[in-house]
Amino acid sequence: TATLLRALSRRRVSMASDLAISPKSRLSVSKIYSETPPEKVMASGGKFVALDPKPKRKLAFHGLDLITPNKRESLELAGITPPPGAPFPAAEVCARLHELYATKHLVITLGEDGMLLSSGGRILHTIPTAAREVFDVSGAGDTSLAALVLALTAGAKLATAAEFANAAAGVVVGKLGTATVTPAELKAYVAHKS
Repeated sequence: TATLLRALSRRRVSMASDLAISPKSRLSVSKIYSETPPEKVMASGGKFVALDPKPKRKLAFHGLDLITPNKRESLELAGITPPPGAPFPAAEVCARLHELYATKHLVITLGEDGMLLSSGGRILHTIPTAAREVFDVSGAGDTSLAALVLALTAGAKLATAAEFANAAAGVVVGKLGTATVTPAELKAYVAHKS
């Protein structure tokens, strides 16, 4: 994460709206989809398209670079209903989501249990939550998505990008209300964690 921070501080990255499509962004998802389907954005050249899908919105997407559902959303998207008390069927969910949506990367947010990383329908691994002290989880998912996109578009591997996103979300949940994270806060957070 510290190496990624140094690399990112030397690069210019275009506006977040050019990098990710998020349901919680200022521009509504329905407007984005009615005006420009994600596949068309991708086909327009060099765009990285990410989505934090909300199954109740019934959006049609396929072949995106990244989707970041939470555990419940991933089960809904996969059409899987495990029996009550059963463990989360991670391998089945990852395989099914890849089969249905053909996304390059899948990151399932697991709340206090961290993040499940998958590529090509296969589980890569799970990383633990980075939060030290939680005051407010508002905006943690959006922060995580933005940090994942930033790191992946800067050339990081998925595991490194997830560690970076986890650290960014860890900083944000330590603040009250929706908040931002600065490079200095990330550096301090990583230094404290080491």
